[in-house]
Formats: sequence, C-alpha cells, structure tokens
Amino acid sequence: MHRLDIKRLAVEMLGWLLLGAALAEWWSRTLAAGAPGYINADIVQIPAVVEDVLFRGNPMAHSWLLTPAPYFFPDGVLYLTMRVLLGKLELAQLTASGLQPVCLALAARQFMVRVVERPQAAALGPALVALSMAFGLLGHAPYDLLVVPAYHTGVAIVATASTAVLWRYASSGGRVTLGLLSATSFAGGLSDALLLVGPAAASSTVLLFTFRRLGTDTGWRAWVAGGVLAVSTSGGFLTLRALPVPRHPQLAARLSQLPQIVHQAWLDWQAFDGWSRAWLMIGLAALTLLAVRSSSGRVRATSATLALSTLYTLIAILLSANLNDAGWIRYLLWPAFSGLLGLAMVGATARWSQALMMAGCAAVVAVAVNPATWTLRSPPDFALRSEVACVDALAQRENAHVVVGQYWVTKPVTLLSRAGVRVAQVEPDLHGISLWLTSRAWFYPLSQTGLLITNGLEPGPVEALGPDFEPVTCGTFQLRVYRGASRERLESFLARHTFNAIGGPP
Repeated sequence: MHRLDIKRLAVEMLGWLLLGAALAEWWSRTLAAGAPGYINADIVQIPAVVEDVLFRGNPMAHSWLLTPAPYFFPDGVLYLTMRVLLGKLELAQLTASGLQPVCLALAARQFMVRVVERPQAAALGPALVALSMAFGLLGHAPYDLLVVPAYHTGVAIVATASTAVLWRYASSGGRVTLGLLSATSFAGGLSDALLLVGPAAASSTVLLFTFRRLGTDTGWRAWVAGGVLAVSTSGGFLTLRALPVPRHPQLAARLSQLPQIVHQAWLDWQAFDGWSRAWLMIGLAALTLLAVRSSSGRVRATSATLALSTLYTLIAILLSANLNDAGWIRYLLWPAFSGLLGLAMVGATARWSQALMMAGCAAVVAVAVNPATWTLRSPPDFALRSEVACVDALAQRENAHVVVGQYWVTKPVTLLSRAGVRVAQVEPDLHGISLWLTSRAWFYPLSQTGLLITNGLEPGPVEALGPDFEPVTCGTFQLRVYRGASRERLESFLARHTFNAIGGPP
C-alpha cells in the first residue's frame, strides 16, 4: 500500500510538472515580447476598475458602467491580491493571469477525484490544464484565452470547482462544504452571466430529471447541493443586476433575426480553428457517451450537466445576438475545457487509458515548450508607458486632464497615467459617447477637456471641431491640442452628449 501511494504521488507530480513547464514557457514568451497583449483595452478592464476605485478614489456605485461579465471573481480577486502584495501594476497583471491556470488545475484535480471517485485520477487535473495551456501556446482557440488574463477564464474555474465541492458534499455532507459551494457559485454568478446560462441552467435541468431517482442519503445530498448551486448562481446574477451600477443597454433576444444570426454563426464557426473545432466536438461526444453509458450515477449526472452546459451556452450566444465579431469564440473556453474533463473521465476508468492520457498531455506540452529560451528577466514596463508619459506632459501643460478618445485607447491611457489623465470614451464618428466599460468619473470636470487622441476616430467629424489645434505625436498616438474656440467646441460636444447619456458627475 505504501508503494502504491508513492507511485500515485509520483504520477501526480508529473501532472504538476507538466503544468509548470507550460507556465514557464508562457512566462518566458510574455517577458520576451514585453507583454504587449496585456495592455489591450478589453484585457485591462479589471486593472482599470481596481486602479480607478481603490487607488484613485473614484466611486464604483453610480460610476462604472459594466457588462454582464465584470470578472470580479476569481479574476478580479487574483489581480487585487497581487496588486496589493507586489505593488507594480505590470507584475500584478502578469502574476494574476498566471495564477488563473493554477487555480483551474487545483479545481480540476478535485473534480477528477470527487467525480470519478479514484484518487489515482488526481494527476489528470493539472495535466489537463497543462494540455489546455499547450494548445493555447500553439495558437489554438479557445484555449489561447488561458494565456491572457481575461475572457471568461473564471467561468471554467468556478464551474469546475463548484462541481467538485458539490460531490464532496454529496459524499460526506457538512455545512461548511455547502456554504463553500454557495459562496463560490454566488460569487461566480455575480461575476459572469455565462455561469447562469450554462452550468446553473444545466444543473437545474439534470436535477429535474433525477428527482424521482433519489433513494439514498448521497442522492438527496447531491440534489440539495445541486439546488444550492443553481439558486446561488442565479442569486449572484440577480444581485449584480440590483447593485447601483450603471449598465450599458444589453442586446436583447432577437428572434426575428435568428436566421441571419445562425448564418453568421455558421460563417464564424467555419473560420474557427478546425483542429480546435474537432477537439470541442470530441469532448462533447465523450460527455454524451458518459451521460448515457457510464455505470456511475455520479459520472452520468456530471457528464449530462457539462454537455447541457455546452448546449445552453451556444443557445445563449445565438439568442443574445452576440455575434458582432469573431470574439464570440471566447464563450467556448468553458465548454472546450469541460470536454477535456469528459475525455479524462473516460481515461480514468482504466489504468492503461489514464497512462495513455498522461502520455498524450506530456507529448503536446513537449511540442509547445522550448526550455532553451526560458529566461529569468524581470517583467518590463508596458510598452505604452512612454507614450502615456508624453500625454501626461501635454495634459499638465494645457491643464487638460480629460482627454477625448476612442474605446481602444481609453483604459490603457487612463490606467497607465501618472498625472491623473483620464480618457472620455466616444464613438468613432463622434455621434456620442461610448458607454461600454467606462467610468462616468472620467468625463469630468468638463473644464479640463482640451486634448483629443485621433487614433480610431473618423477624420470628417474630427475636422468639424475646428482648425485651432496643435498636432502632437506621442509614439503611436496622434493627438490634437485644442485652443480657443476649438477647445470650447470640443468641451461643448462632450458636455452635451455626456449630460444626455449619463447625467452629471457621479
């Protein structure tokens, strides 16, 4: 028995070593590239909120305009923790994103042990996350989202962890375990609506079909835990809707446009990485097979939930008309990872098949990493810091700390400014302000309006603001410093649209 325990520990260590290799490769690539992808306007949403509210003192309530996926938990908690502990924004951003796959690996480890009920399956948890990271490092979507610090990674973490905690409660009970399940799923629902339309809705469906088949204490506890998961996730989502936080009008269901939406989805699906498409379908097939044929009720119920979660997520994508660009593929990260969990459950049923899966994970990781390029260099400053310093100098000189700009420059400039510059977000055609992921506090005081970043703006409306300006280039940013009547015109434009859209200062 002692030797068996040592063997199992050695195999699990192999899984963690695979994950360590994938993380080392990711870290080395990120540092070598100067972390350019980590200052993208979408990706810095969480740092922008944290810096704005906790470090600059701007209000959260009645100020920040959020989406149904503000990524507060676990993404935001990880970033805030690293920001407090490490101090430097760049290091906090990189470290928090590296901790996401570590958290997912811990959750997946518990998932395999609790669902398959075999301690030998523990090694498959970190190995699966290493495999997913390797897929991402090789450029395969949606696994590439695991190597950037955003885009619904938290859904995969919360859904995987919640499933593990659910079955822990089903096996041994305990109020602490049930409370942990409730808190985790509530925080997840508060952070990302995908947990509501996917795992929570799927759990509810499975519960309805298994209600009459509960003849044991374990069965009843499983039903109770599943109900807590579904109710807590829904409660988290409803709490987010009830908070005094402004919201951008969301896309409603567009049933009349469903044929066009389905056609666009099919075109996007065709353009999706064919290799990744195949893996997603294989994973879904594995879940379906387990749901129908497995001799374990626990595996059967879990597989049915994961398969339905994939289906409900796809339906939600269609009905929400959220296909304005190819970015909808990011919603498939959790379904894609749950498919790998299904394959792992198949592999965990026999010793030889588990060994085969571990060997496959190791082979893919070996292809994706190159230890010869690993370095120990410290994280560099974001490349935009020098450009933002130039903008800071202009704002100080002109007393114009409210800069007008388009979405893709708003959060990076505001986040990195050391002079209190904030960018008021406007539409590219200057027909109004843009309310997507921005803070009302950034539009005031209007008297400090005087700079315009023209990147991404349409030339015609910009020219209409007037000829009295000084053109300035700050690296990749093209600016206009307005004076006289032109500055008054820019201030009037911003005041008119801001008051009409969001009212006065928060």
